[in-house]
Amino acid sequence: MSEEQEEICRKVRSMTRSLIKKGAEPSDVSFALSLIATELGLEVTDGSISVFPVVMSGITHAVANAVEESADSSEADEGGVPAGAILH
Repeated sequence: MSEEQEEICRKVRSMTRSLIKKGAEPSDVSFALSLIATELGLEVTDGSISVFPVVMSGITHAVANAVEESADSSEADEGGVPAGAILH
């Protein structure tokens, strides 16, 4: 991710946490974020479907981060044993 993307993500995460703290449902916030991302892409591309790979790229990046964090957490919980290792 570029530095600009990281800065934008920090700002959006902060806004998202604020909405949740104020009582918004996480599913409603997720819906709104994906809707707005798609609307923005369609607007700047004059309705081109080329927006979908960009939106999907964000989803793919988020999933990869979650998988990595989960694997790191599992390794820490198991005393540093790599995921998939057979313990005897």
